[in-house]
Amino acid sequence: MLSRRHLRVKVSQVLYTCEMDKDVKLPELDRYLHHLLFKSEELYYLILIYLMDITQYSILYKEKKSSKLLATKEDLNTDDTLSNNPIIIYLQQSAAFQSHIKRLKIIPMVDSIEVKRLFEDLVHKDKYKEYILKSDKTIEDEKGILIYIIKKIIDNSEDLFMHLDAGFLNLSDDFHVLNFLLQKDVEKFTTEHTNNFIFSVESDKEDLDYCKMLLELTYKNQKELEKKIEPKLKGWDMDRIAIIDMVLLKMAVAEFLYFPFIPVKVTMNEYIEIAKNYSTPRSKDFINGLLDKLMHDLKTNGQIVKKGRGLVDH
Repeated sequence: MLSRRHLRVKVSQVLYTCEMDKDVKLPELDRYLHHLLFKSEELYYLILIYLMDITQYSILYKEKKSSKLLATKEDLNTDDTLSNNPIIIYLQQSAAFQSHIKRLKIIPMVDSIEVKRLFEDLVHKDKYKEYILKSDKTIEDEKGILIYIIKKIIDNSEDLFMHLDAGFLNLSDDFHVLNFLLQKDVEKFTTEHTNNFIFSVESDKEDLDYCKMLLELTYKNQKELEKKIEPKLKGWDMDRIAIIDMVLLKMAVAEFLYFPFIPVKVTMNEYIEIAKNYSTPRSKDFINGLLDKLMHDLKTNGQIVKKGRGLVDH
């Protein structure tokens, strides 16, 4: 499941298209949002399949090494125990997981050359050598090697990133985030909780509703939000304010006004961080200063009303 911050980024991307084309309507934006979420889900599963294929390549690697005409002792002792990782076996046998893979139709997107390259990168790492030498592997050892592959092999692979780039327009936003999410899913794996790897924004209705509401309420109340923001822009050169900064400001003010269960501090921190990562070098301070002024004015006028324990003054 994507974090709220990542969902905010998705909504900002959709609203940015609206700023570039004022004629676009909400149903079109909603479809685009669902497309972005679907592509994130698709990429998550594709990364997971690469992880699975890397482990299974150990079998082929052993066969190739041991069948060499002049095989050395090292060639003959090549290890393939990675292919027996219990988490990978679970995924191979999981009807729910296999159903998701079949629905997404992403198997043809996996490049066998990339799998080979990734595995051959892995076999030279000390972590892998330590793993294959350990005879009494625990579930933590099995989790550890998969997390290592995700973090140090897949996430660091420029070749894989470039290979995937053509099929995922927002790869730079999603790749590292989804690799981190997959690491966390591996960490949480237990045989009692077998749904860890069933990734779908649809599975968390509360977050999906939040995402759709944020898009809809920001879009429908654009004029009202602009009226609240523009008086605070005196002294700023409007032509030099990045479009994405205005989008983020409108989204943040929409959260102040229309999301009573999201603390003000959370909203401010989230949009400051998004500005830092997705806008200009000066955007973080710009967003911070503007939101602080807007928050104080809206509170003074009684327009920010937060509900729930601990939220009234935050």
